[in-house]
Amino acid sequence: MMKHKIALGLMFLLSACTTSEGHYGILTSRPTPLKYFEQDNHVIKEQVTTSTSEGWLVFIPFGETPKLDNAIEKTLQQYKGDYLSNVEIQYHTIRFLPLFSHSEWTITGDVMGFAQNP
Repeated sequence: MMKHKIALGLMFLLSACTTSEGHYGILTSRPTPLKYFEQDNHVIKEQVTTSTSEGWLVFIPFGETPKLDNAIEKTLQQYKGDYLSNVEIQYHTIRFLPLFSHSEWTITGDVMGFAQNP
């Protein structure tokens, strides 16, 4: 019986989760007029993956707070794109309370460029 209580207690303290936050056709972190999406835009790089994450060790944070718009902007800057297309967003978290925690946004999609830069 004691083994069951210990196992139940460890399962309560240790948890991990990955959730899909959705699939999107077009995603950008920049204000963009809709008329730019009516042009013949081009693919810069297909199916890139970028993430932003934060870890905690004994209540001390390491890294920046993971924000979705930071991950989007990081991807656009890295590949010199204007927006993302065919995007999948996932959120990952791992916790071993109270010692360790890790959170991460992951974005996978095509980096697109406008036919003529605005």
